Amino acid sequence: MNQVTITEWSPKEKILLCFEKYCDFNPDMKLTNSYHNFLASFSQSKPECIFHTIHQDECQLVYKKHIDEILPEYCKKWGINKIMFILLGESSCNPSIPIYNKLASMGISLCFHWPDTSPGWAVDTMYSLGELADLHVSWDVPKSDFHSSLPKLNNYISLWAPQDRNLYRFKSYKDKSKKVAFYGRPFLQRAKHLEYIKSKLEDFYFGGGQREESLSPEDYADSVADSKIILNFPAHGFGFSQLKSRVIEAMACGSLVIELENDSTPTFFEAGKDYISCSSIDDMIAKADYYVNNEEEAEKIALSGYNKYINNYTARHYWDLVFENL
Repeated sequence: MNQVTITEWSPKEKILLCFEKYCDFNPDMKLTNSYHNFLASFSQSKPECIFHTIHQDECQLVYKKHIDEILPEYCKKWGINKIMFILLGESSCNPSIPIYNKLASMGISLCFHWPDTSPGWAVDTMYSLGELADLHVSWDVPKSDFHSSLPKLNNYISLWAPQDRNLYRFKSYKDKSKKVAFYGRPFLQRAKHLEYIKSKLEDFYFGGGQREESLSPEDYADSVADSKIILNFPAHGFGFSQLKSRVIEAMACGSLVIELENDSTPTFFEAGKDYISCSSIDDMIAKADYYVNNEEEAEKIALSGYNKYINNYTARHYWDLVFENL
């Protein structure tokens, strides 16, 4: 008779991901990017956890309930240990301060993830939460006199946008068909820059994303992976620099990043080694043209950026740091 070995079962940690379902609070705009940056990256990186999801906007739009009516009882019923939040700007469908208090009193850790930490609502909310938040995690590495002047938060870490490894995959440089590209919103000064670059640089392609062209996440990621050079503009509309998700996306695909000089990207990557920094739009055009015609050099830098990403800044690295700091 064969002997059966019984392995002792240990309960898994239960995590609730609370974030938006629809882009711009509009079901016609399809699912938000948080589905791959937040949900997919978590599920791929933390298989040892059981995770649940609740969407603030869906509660209000579909079920006609405020998230406050749902969270405490849901967490109690399912034994939730930690909640990971992405909040929805100044929307009324965000949880209220009394609910955060109640959740904290139940022994639940509260972690807030911030894709954008611009002055105003985002920063104000971080500070208003006080000790109710166990951890704040920003994705944009903001650099400005305003951000430098803020009082230090002991429960804050500045990381990067975690990427879905099934979307942003390496593609060899020689197999990429587009030479130079930019994908994203052509707003404010950026639109003028793009038109100027297009008038000066051959083989330059730029297109919108989810809002402008209704690109699916898969189509957007494939376009990035198929581009040898990705241009990037690191300035926020308020004028400060950020580490854009575009930088991480491009490096994950083995594409060369050429961007305007800033103080955010060098926090994690080395200019001239992992990507190319430019002093002006004309300098960007000149360097893009140079690397189009010197592919061996371009590929070397693109591979350095890719290896730096793989070894240090994948979604698994992101989520490991989040849990270490919680």
